[in-house]
Amino acid sequence: NLKEKMNNFSHQAVIIGSGLGILCTSYFILKKLSIKKNKYSNAEEIITHLGSCHCGAVQFEVDAPRDLVCWNCNCSICNMKKNLHFIVPSSKFRLVKGKEDLTTYLFNTKTAKHMFCRICGVQPFYIPRSNPDGYAITVYCITSKTVNKIITKNFDGENWENFIGESGIKKFSQEN
Repeated sequence: NLKEKMNNFSHQAVIIGSGLGILCTSYFILKKLSIKKNKYSNAEEIITHLGSCHCGAVQFEVDAPRDLVCWNCNCSICNMKKNLHFIVPSSKFRLVKGKEDLTTYLFNTKTAKHMFCRICGVQPFYIPRSNPDGYAITVYCITSKTVNKIITKNFDGENWENFIGESGIKKFSQEN
């Protein structure tokens, strides 16, 4: 099976004329074989991103790909906040600091937990109505230089009940 995979990638092996070229090419071929795609995006690895609110009172870590699928929602609250966010299972999110500095806002069905810093007012993450088993992370609150690409998908929050089933958003809070 490995030999068959190597043959499939043989077109990538270009001999550069030195042992180093062959070694580097072989490394990248083997690396490509060992990396698994994940459901969050086309990214090939899960890493830890660091994030915070504006003042830094609330800090968190989140395990997600470098290439993030982010949701642009037009519901009443996301539209006002312009909250571009990605979703992860709750097990991939860790609040590092600031639990006592979080305030929660509930409205409508009271399923979504909109948490924001009581000091600076920024919402770095929340528990979304679409994925109450996960966290929605505000992509612009990632403070580490670990995001490679943002892939934006639109979510029709104005017509939430009609759109939720066809959106595919529910899979983002499920474990692999």
